[in-house]
Amino acid sequence: MRGLIAPLVAALLTVAPTPRAQAAPRSQPANTLTVEPLAAIFTRTISLEYERAVTDLFTLYLAPAFTFDSVSSDGGDVSFIAVGGAVGARFFPWSPAPTGLFFGPFAQLSWAEAERGDAQADGVGFAAGALAGYTWLLGELFDLSLGVGAAYWDLTVTVDGVDEGRRGVLPVARVAVGVAF
Repeated sequence: MRGLIAPLVAALLTVAPTPRAQAAPRSQPANTLTVEPLAAIFTRTISLEYERAVTDLFTLYLAPAFTFDSVSSDGGDVSFIAVGGAVGARFFPWSPAPTGLFFGPFAQLSWAEAERGDAQADGVGFAAGALAGYTWLLGELFDLSLGVGAAYWDLTVTVDGVDEGRRGVLPVARVAVGVAF
């Protein structure tokens, strides 16, 4: 056991962020407002995310979202909508938040409805996951953020005995653009 302590302490010191002067004024914006255009194209989700740096190391964010889709399957045409939002935190260990490499958890809660012909059902679903990525502030005005991760989704509605929606562990991608202020 003693042989593990020294390598563990060395690893933590290597990964731990360097101390920063908390009293110094911010040299960059603390807020961002972003959208994810690829999510609108590929998952039919429109989301507007507000992120706020609460310290030089952490941000918190809120992202209301609306998802809509219509697909054809063997059982007929299905339309699906979901309204909800995500909350999360991001940890920026090596640069002042909200720029640089980040890691963080998120959770999402949504109400969903699906229709197939005359049959309709609705319910509440959720997701929980984690994301790692990188955020750039360009000219201290524009925000570009890329990330990848995974989440467990349970956003399904059973219509005529068939589950519609997402369920299971799925990859998550972030391609967000917006403004910083």
